[in-house]
Amino acid sequence: MRHDPARALAALCTLLLAAALLAGSALAADPMAPVLDRPPYASSPAVLDPGHLQLELGAQTQWARDGAPRMAGLLGRIQLGLAPQLEIEAGGFPWLWLDPEDDDTASGPGDGYFNLRVQLCGDDAGRCVSGLELATSLPLALQRPELGTGHFEPGLALLLELRPHPDITIDLNAGVGWAAESGPGRRYRAQEFAIASLTVSRGRLAPFVEFVWNATHGDPASDLVLLDAGLACSLRPGLQLDVSALVGLSDGAPAFGLTIGLVWGPRRVW
Repeated sequence: MRHDPARALAALCTLLLAAALLAGSALAADPMAPVLDRPPYASSPAVLDPGHLQLELGAQTQWARDGAPRMAGLLGRIQLGLAPQLEIEAGGFPWLWLDPEDDDTASGPGDGYFNLRVQLCGDDAGRCVSGLELATSLPLALQRPELGTGHFEPGLALLLELRPHPDITIDLNAGVGWAAESGPGRRYRAQEFAIASLTVSRGRLAPFVEFVWNATHGDPASDLVLLDAGLACSLRPGLQLDVSALVGLSDGAPAFGLTIGLVWGPRRVW
């Protein structure tokens, strides 16, 4: 029988999602709210306090429109507050499995990324906060080049967070990036992207929904449009579970995907 990592990770994501939903009625009355800046897509302009650290470990699976698993991987992310309005973030895929439709299966360490996030301004009540994010991919897939791009791919995003109600958070991201073309040389194509996220806090639970759009110049077949929805659940102070499912809305997007993450922090380290 063929070993299928995507099915194993999907089963884990489904079980943990069911556990979070079953626990919802008991947890909803607890005032301990989860951290709202969670993967997989939207970024919050609100940064961690200086000297505070936040870690996340997770898993992700994706399927094509024919029902075949195409991707499975383990995720890692670390955030560190450096100054009152400055934060750095690094992450990636310590392990990645790909089964492209037109290529051989490959597995191993995938690419990473590095972000520098600056909180620009915001009112005292936190009802409106803006920020700027500078990002680049890190070509770390050295053992199996097909698991990455082999290039640094920079990007720039404007971040806006709105809180029309204490329990409602809206995050809006918009930016540009440069994607490396396959083949020899270092040619890049410009990308534009936009993300809109809505989160509703209910005690220890925070359901969320995100809309993602990403377009690459000269390559309309790779345009990415998807809808991602899930739940953040605070298990105890400093420990949080995130689960979400995505549905692709364009030919360049996966048909379906599951993501799970366990967040530790934020904790003061200095």
